[in-house]
Amino acid sequence: MKLQSHSHSAMACNDSRLFRLGGQEISRNPPLPLTLRKPPRRLCTVHCSHSNHSLPYPPLSIFKSTSKLFSAISNSLPNIMSFLTSDSTKMEGSDFTEEVTEATEIYINTIGKKKIFVAGATGSTGKRIVERLLAKGFRVKAGVRDLDKAKTSLPQDNPALQIVKADVTEGSAKLADAISDDSEAVICATGCRSGWDLYAPWKVDNLGTVNLVDACRKLGVKRFILVSSLLVNGAAMGQILNPAYIFLNVFGLTLIAKLRAEDYIRESGMNYTIIRPGGLRNEPPTGNLVMEPEDTLYEGTISRDQVAEVAIEALVRPQASYKMEGDEIIEEITETTQTNVVGKKKIFVAGATGNTGKRIVEQLLAKGFAVKAGVRNVEKAKASLPQDNPALQIVKADVTEGSAKLAEAISDDSEAVICATGFSYGWDLFAPWKVDNFGTVNLVEACRKLGVNRFILVSSILVNGAAMGQILNPAYIFLNVFGLTLIAKLQAEQYIRKSGINYTIIRPGGLKNDPPTGNLVMEPEDTLSDGSISRDLVAEVAIEALVNPEASYKVVEIVSRPDAPKRSYEDLFGSIKQR
Repeated sequence: MKLQSHSHSAMACNDSRLFRLGGQEISRNPPLPLTLRKPPRRLCTVHCSHSNHSLPYPPLSIFKSTSKLFSAISNSLPNIMSFLTSDSTKMEGSDFTEEVTEATEIYINTIGKKKIFVAGATGSTGKRIVERLLAKGFRVKAGVRDLDKAKTSLPQDNPALQIVKADVTEGSAKLADAISDDSEAVICATGCRSGWDLYAPWKVDNLGTVNLVDACRKLGVKRFILVSSLLVNGAAMGQILNPAYIFLNVFGLTLIAKLRAEDYIRESGMNYTIIRPGGLRNEPPTGNLVMEPEDTLYEGTISRDQVAEVAIEALVRPQASYKMEGDEIIEEITETTQTNVVGKKKIFVAGATGNTGKRIVEQLLAKGFAVKAGVRNVEKAKASLPQDNPALQIVKADVTEGSAKLAEAISDDSEAVICATGFSYGWDLFAPWKVDNFGTVNLVEACRKLGVNRFILVSSILVNGAAMGQILNPAYIFLNVFGLTLIAKLQAEQYIRKSGINYTIIRPGGLKNDPPTGNLVMEPEDTLSDGSISRDLVAEVAIEALVNPEASYKVVEIVSRPDAPKRSYEDLFGSIKQR
């Protein structure tokens, strides 16, 4: 299939008295600065430069993304990227054609069924995003503060466009009503107006963005794209004396407000892409797009048309999803560059042919994840795992063979590991220690070598039975008869908790192969001493832990009970306190 992508003509507007950044125009005569707060440490910068464009201060731009955006640039782009344009003619309105895989075609078609909500749709950048979305056949819901203004600035005769009132400063409840359940993704292109309200950046760029994220989480909208700004983390970059950094923070600490909002998004559990453009120009694009890692670029400009184009490309490309970091890159994309769509980063499942591991693989694939199945026996895997799914890769990975070989199997195209290994019962009393203890330790060490920072372990209730006073519990005695299985698991858990990796340890009750019956019960560690649960439900919990920020650094015990109330995963994980 061929996918046609179209650019749009830019609106001409240039005022040398204004500095344009992140959809915001700032007067060159700003009020006095507020006292600086210490910004969060996370940051990323991107910009695009234009040799014929001069400003009295360095133009800036940043693009931040959690995952890889375009496979043409690299197989591993960092979470947070940058854009840079140099003199050329890429994306000036000419069409370009690229090859799209069948998996991507399905993804794009799915995106198009529901609406894309654009916040700040009448802004200089937001309006361009709306126009491009409509041109590409998307259904769009334009969120605006002023409906009358929207009638004069947005198309009025397009049945694919719905205009709704949506003020990001009015709280998440009203925003959820505006976004509603007919939207499947949100693009935030808001920006505060220049003026003497020094709290405006915090109302719009910080709290407004937070309100949007909370509204999405209430509705179950998982895809969020933010247009931010270069130099948001200028202090950590050593750019605190950069005139542009000073100038933009004089007006209500604009960049710091944006950075705080970015951090909130990154910790929300949503599938996000954060775009940090440089100084925004209203003229048509005049250069090629360049992406760099966060906190790299501190000057440069980019056309709003090109920022809009990137936002939409991020929407349809799985490489732009999520928030795992890759190598630093900088690369020009020319008109003749063909962008081959490759899979997004993968979830590595250890023990993928086991009764629980197999279900985890199947459910991950059903939810659209790219999966790398780590197995001891590749031939067995071919008979038990799907063979016709391009999102699945099967690799040999024996957890007992050491961390070096595991690191090669996991490799740097994986962003998280789910461990569902378990030893096979027999007369080898060391088997539990080889698999459930040393094997898990090997996986953790492989992750640390690769920089993979998300680890989910399927363990067992009663691992700490002795401390719970359950040493005479028949289940505790029986499971430890086979080589002290529970003690081996407990020591592996303790190793994970001290490793520094972002972990979730799931301790299910007795595992059943039957479909789930009853509702999920989730309790803190060392609470449950009996009960059972379907392996299908365990797999579901593992995947929910992967995407839910409330699950981080927690140990949860789970069973199912017919009389238990049905609760959301956010509520369940949120009820468990970290220790």
